[in-house]
Amino acid sequence: MGSPGHRENLVLLAKQAESFREMVDAMKGVALLHVDLTVEERGLLYCGYKRMVDFRRDWWRFLRRNQGEEAKKLLAEVELELSNICVEFLRVIDDHLIPYSSFTESTILYYRLKGDFYRYIAEIKGGNVRDEIANHSLTAYMTATAMAEAALSPAHPILLAVAMNFAVFYHDIVKSPLRARNLVQQAVNEALPELYTLDEESYRVSLSPLQLLRRSIDLWDHEIPAIIEFVDGVGDLLNVLGQAVSKLASSAYLTHMVKNVIVLFFWPPSLW
Repeated sequence: MGSPGHRENLVLLAKQAESFREMVDAMKGVALLHVDLTVEERGLLYCGYKRMVDFRRDWWRFLRRNQGEEAKKLLAEVELELSNICVEFLRVIDDHLIPYSSFTESTILYYRLKGDFYRYIAEIKGGNVRDEIANHSLTAYMTATAMAEAALSPAHPILLAVAMNFAVFYHDIVKSPLRARNLVQQAVNEALPELYTLDEESYRVSLSPLQLLRRSIDLWDHEIPAIIEFVDGVGDLLNVLGQAVSKLASSAYLTHMVKNVIVLFFWPPSLW
């Protein structure tokens, strides 16, 4: 473990860096000290990697819209750079951050970031490789979710961020806006009752991610065909009916229940 002065110098170098690569290299030096990172240190490390990745994700999307040979060549180069940056950060998380994190909130954040950066790789892959990477992302998000639900209030901003990014995974990688919307809706429903018990500062901090979740619900609602919601609702109905039937003690009661369901869902309203 380096001296406090060495750690402070690395943080200062990161703040004064002229490029995000320089920022990342300085903060990797802090991570290699195997210490719990402060909120500021985590922010600098994440910011550096995220900015490097976001630039290449934007560039990748632009090149995907072009069909020329030069664009295809550049696309392959960008994909390689993007993957390498993500893998580098994932190794830092696995080898130098999670093992030395003594705070639950930090550990949850690291698992969420694992989900994020595996997701960025999955976005640009195809076939079995995409499926394998997506499974790593799913596992990380599930771990972060389980830890957050066990340790944090439903209105905690870290838990809300996990829910938001997990939903993006379902939307962008699994291609299921319905599952994404439902996950976000559940998070909002559970957070709202808690929100009004918070002090003013906590309320302000939690309100921003909640507003983002609400906007996502409104956006994804337009992507979900009405028939899918109907079928999903019928599926829930059939599950309930199946559970009820298994518990019925009387065939007469079963007959009565089935008649009611038929009238309610299939009989023309004019004949009720």
